[in-house]
Order: sequence, then C-alpha cells, then structure tokens
Amino acid sequence: MSRLGLVGLLAAALALGGCVSVPSSGPVREVAPRGAEADFLVQVVPSGPEPGASPEQVVRGWLTAMQAFPLSTEVAREFLTDKAAQTWAPERGTEVYSTATVVPKNGGRVQLGTEPVSKLSARGVFRPVPPTAGQTTSSLRVQQTGAGWRIVDPPDALLVGAQFFEDYFRPFDLYFFDPTGEVLIADPVWMPLGDQLPTQLVRGLFAGPTSWLRGQAQTALPAPVGGFSVPLRSDGVAEVRLGEATANLSDTQRSQLAAQLTWTLSQVTGLVGVRLEVDGADLDVSGSGSVQTAESWEQFNPSGTRTRALLYGVRRGDLVAVNANAVTPVSQWWGHNEVALGEVSVERTLQRTAAVAGRRLIAGPYSAADRTEVQTWYEVDASHRPLREPQWDRAGQLWVLDRDSDTSRLVVSDQGESRPVPIGMLARSGIRSFEVSPDGARVAALVQRWRGPYRGGAAPDRVRAPVLVVARVVRAGDGRQVRRLDKAYAVPVSQTGLRDLASPSWATPAQVGVLARITRLKPQVYRLAIDGSGAEGGTLTGEALLAQVGADELAAAGVSTAQTVVGTRTGRLYVLDTDSEWSRLGDSNEIAHPRHPD
Repeated sequence: MSRLGLVGLLAAALALGGCVSVPSSGPVREVAPRGAEADFLVQVVPSGPEPGASPEQVVRGWLTAMQAFPLSTEVAREFLTDKAAQTWAPERGTEVYSTATVVPKNGGRVQLGTEPVSKLSARGVFRPVPPTAGQTTSSLRVQQTGAGWRIVDPPDALLVGAQFFEDYFRPFDLYFFDPTGEVLIADPVWMPLGDQLPTQLVRGLFAGPTSWLRGQAQTALPAPVGGFSVPLRSDGVAEVRLGEATANLSDTQRSQLAAQLTWTLSQVTGLVGVRLEVDGADLDVSGSGSVQTAESWEQFNPSGTRTRALLYGVRRGDLVAVNANAVTPVSQWWGHNEVALGEVSVERTLQRTAAVAGRRLIAGPYSAADRTEVQTWYEVDASHRPLREPQWDRAGQLWVLDRDSDTSRLVVSDQGESRPVPIGMLARSGIRSFEVSPDGARVAALVQRWRGPYRGGAAPDRVRAPVLVVARVVRAGDGRQVRRLDKAYAVPVSQTGLRDLASPSWATPAQVGVLARITRLKPQVYRLAIDGSGAEGGTLTGEALLAQVGADELAAAGVSTAQTVVGTRTGRLYVLDTDSEWSRLGDSNEIAHPRHPD
C-alpha cells in the first residue's frame, strides 16, 4: 500500500513550483542496488571536496554528501576540518528540509538557510515542523587548510532533503509490552532503509520506550551487548546475538523478549524469520522453534484476537451479526430485546456485551437469556446528552462518552462501578467521538475545539473542526484500572487537505482510520499516522473511491483478517474487498453502528 506523508505532499508541491531542494557541488554516482530493498532502492555515493572549491561550494558539497545511501557520513566528514570531523555528532537528530540556500559572507563565513518540514530525534521520533516556522539559518565558519576550505562548526544534525527522506526513510514500530506483560504496544519511529535497518531496530528496543510511552510500556530485553549487529542472512533470517544475561531470564521473560524482537524485525522487507542465540547456540524459548516469526507470538498481537474480525451492528434496536451471506440477530436477549439498543460493543472474548439505551449504559453476558441478566452500569439525567460510544478495552474496562452542555467526560466502568477519569484539556474540548486503541495504551478523539499542543508544535494557521487528538492512557500498577489520560496532542492534518473528519477507528497500532473529505467529494476512508507524519488512503493515494455511497460510519478492526467496512445513513454496509474495490456487504439494510468486537 502506498503512503503519502506530509513530507511527500510538501515535496510534490515544491517540485510543481520549480524549487530546487538539494544543491550540489560535484557529481553524484549511482551504483547497482543490493540487499532486501534492491528492487526499488538506488545506492548513492556522493563525491568528496573538489580541489580549489570555494567556501560556498564546500558547504553545498557537504549538504549533498549527507544524502548518501546506504546512509553514511564518511564522505560528509571530508568537508570538515580534522577536529570538526572528529567531534561532529549528526546522530543527535535529523532535519528534513524542502529547500536550502547557501550564501557566502565576509569573515570566513557561509550562511546556510533551510526550510525545515520535519525533524527526527536521535531515537527516530518524528516531529512535524509548524508551517509558520520559517527558515532556519546557520552561520558556518570555514577555514583554509592544506586540503582547501573546510567547515569548522557544523550543526550536530543530519540535514537531508524532503525527496531523499521520502525515498530512503520509512516508519516502523518498536514493540514494547504493556504493564501486564500481556500485549505489545507500538512505539512509532522513522529509520533509514538499508543493511543496518535490523541493527537499528534492535538498538531502538534496547533503548526502551520513547519518552511519550515511558512509564506505561516496558521491555523484556536486558542490557545490550556492546558493538552488536543484526545481520540478515541470504535466506531472510535475521540473527540476533544476545548477551549472557539473557540466559538468566525466566521462561515468561524469554517469551516476551522473543515476541518484541520478532514483531519488530518482521517489518523488515525480505525478512522471513528471526534466530535468537546466546554464545552461538539457539536461545531456549519454550513453544517456539529455532527460527521465529510474528505468528509465533500471535497471542501478544497489539490489534487483539482474531475474533475482532467479526462484525456486528444494530437493526431496529436489536444486535445483529453481519457477514457476507446473512444478517442474523444474535441469539438470546441482545438479539431480541425490548429496550431499543443504540450503539453496542461486544467484548473481544465474546463473553460480555454493552450498549447505550438513551441515557443508560447497560451490560451483561453475551449469551444473556433475558433482561434479568443485564444490568445498568451507568445512568445520567436529562441535563446530559444521551450516552455515546460504549467500548470495552483489552483489560475488560468499559468506556462510554458522557456530555452535557459544557463538559465532556470519559466514564470507565469495572463490573458496574463507574467513574469519570481525569482527561485534562479534553474535558473542555467538545469530544464528538472517541476510540480506545486495541492495545489499551491510547485514546483517539475527534474534538470540536482544541487549545492544547499540536504534534511537534505544528499548529495550523487555521484550525478546522473537528481535530484529531491522541492521548496516553495511564493505568494503575496492575496495568488494568484506568487512572487518567495525559500527554494529549493534536495530529496536524491541514496540509493534507482533509476536513470534516468523522468516525475514528484504529486501523493499525499507529494509525487512526477516519472518514474525511477533500474539497466537496463524498467522504472517503483515510488513515492518519499518530506521529503526524502523514495520511494515506482515499484520493491521496488513489484507493478505490466511495463515489456514490455517502459513507457515514467506519468500522476497522486493525487485524489482518478483518475487512474495512463503512455504513451509510440508510443502513447499507459496504466492504473494501481483496481487489481493493468497494462492494455491498450481503443483504445489509437498516444496519446502524457497524462495529467489530473491542
């Protein structure tokens, strides 16, 4: 599936405008590609300093040399003085720019101006740059040496053009465990492609969760072995050589370690499995072979169990199961009730069901025989709006949205004991809709107004409601009870042209699916990266369009066996099939609130 990020959109716009993004002072040599990405990546070997090059040409050459692939700063250091080459630390961060200007100044200085569009931290965490940030200017000092002019004080960052970034960097998820050790949580980062990718991913795991997840995610990996690497063999097996401390881990810790490594490394193109070894021998991990895959550890899937591929809806107040062949009321009370159900949530274990009925939240066994087995877990009076969007999380907590004229509340119930959880600025934001991530670590909410931070500080000039906000779920020490939401930020999407966002649904562990429009087109399905790096789907990446459907609701489970489903105001359901075409789902009619189990 193609991906069009904000960087890509900006690069395309600049190309149409005739801007030149990467100045060069010498030839760039392309050589035959190799490695797992050989079918689409070209190696780029830039030239070193030209004899007699001016200070301006040296700075231009240095910019070009940083865009080597496979990623290397060896040639770029040739443009620096010997001392600067030894102390320069480009690994501290990456700046992605759209255009760069180089202007010679008096006094042995060269002014470098860049228009940054995004930045990566040393860990690879993506930060969009506000469109109003303007140009970043550096005054570089150059010095005459025996080899010619050289840069004395380069900034400690890797500077790359937007097109280079689009070609050679990709988003990946580092996988850590929730506090219970029962489910993997995705921690999104961006990394350069190439032979060193497996090594860089494992180093990211050894470094632990990035700051946003720290405290609510944990790792089973012990301290790393110094100078380690993760080679990818010709048969597609990555070899991870672990230290002796691994031999002292419990069976549970070994399983968790294996799950983190295989889930993370399985994103590498061409990788077919992972071999874990200590002192040249296979690590003994019960229940798995010598070569492991993500499927070996499906029980830790961040998107949940395969039951989440099932689909339910509400027809004339009754809970129905929906598939390609039939729409069937579920057995027992939920499918033949007398209270006219609104939105419904089926627990992923298929043990319990919850629904809103006006201003009441009711819950009971999925197989409840009659009304006596169903209880009211939460209820509000007429000063509140009707309750909305009940949903179970992976820890068995039941969430619901409660709103009055001024305040939004996310109420969490545990066996009928309900309480609003502190949600910070979200309380006054006018929550329209929300969705708990399948791994239970995040909440995505569409809000009417937002006065909090935007990802990377990239607040748009003009805010179009609703705004997509992502917040962290903080749980008690047992990893289950919800204490609060914090670290909320808005995902900038204005540069994509998307508006009228609706119906958030987690499409992947690090992407939120939404219905949205571009111009006056009918709503399409898009997936927004939670790190603000981009959007894909619909008209952005040329996927099949819902030209005449008029989609109103979106259901996406985020598991590989589930298809994306949209519902219309008339109760018809449409599914995106394996041929990437939208087709009518069975004999669906009058089906409201399509939803996969939570």
